[in-house]
Amino acid sequence: MSGSLTCFLPMELKTLESLLSAYQEDFDHYLAELFSEHELVAFESKLDAIAAVSAQPMFDVSFDDFYPDPENEEDQRAFFARCRSTLVIENLPFFESNPFQVTYLNDLLNKFDEVLIDRGGVSELIFRDLYLAGLRRFKAIDTFTPKPKVVSILNSAARPLQPVDPIDFLVRDVYRELDRLGGGLPSSDELSPKARKILEAVRTERTSPDELLRRAGLNAKDLDDGLESLKFWLRRH
Repeated sequence: MSGSLTCFLPMELKTLESLLSAYQEDFDHYLAELFSEHELVAFESKLDAIAAVSAQPMFDVSFDDFYPDPENEEDQRAFFARCRSTLVIENLPFFESNPFQVTYLNDLLNKFDEVLIDRGGVSELIFRDLYLAGLRRFKAIDTFTPKPKVVSILNSAARPLQPVDPIDFLVRDVYRELDRLGGGLPSSDELSPKARKILEAVRTERTSPDELLRRAGLNAKDLDDGLESLKFWLRRH
């Protein structure tokens, strides 16, 4: 899994450009929170090797120019007909040697409801979730086990919790954004249902990720996705 990708999306180009710009800024912020400047210098070659990503309009091609998945051809054809923009990802490094690329690509593709991906050559078109399932066999950023700042994500009456797993950092970031905003939160109507459940749970009491999972009534993947969505929503306000 390397090379280049063309991702087809139903959103308008301007919307995609804005989302991509915001994601790249958030990814840089995430790295700055996770690693010291000295550590980032040590990883400079891997960071520089992250593939170039650009938002582009739909070019003059038809669905029949590609190799569909025979078992999903009808769904892929219908989705392609709705696409209005493309995300072009060029010169991907080998995933085996670059956990930064794995995390970047995984988190970026998860920002969209659905993506149809062309891997080039004679590879069949593939929907986002199936592509990411293959990506999961490669190491991501959290395998570096960095030493972050000691930050308690619980209230002062509870046992301080040192972030260790990626989910710990997400919870910490959400609490940090809530502290920044104080009580002045806008309407949460634009949030996804799972993000709203998490927001309601964390507004009443700060707790550990395990307890948050129980209170929000979500599975682990939905908790992770909801926290990511909630974090970026909070940062926009």
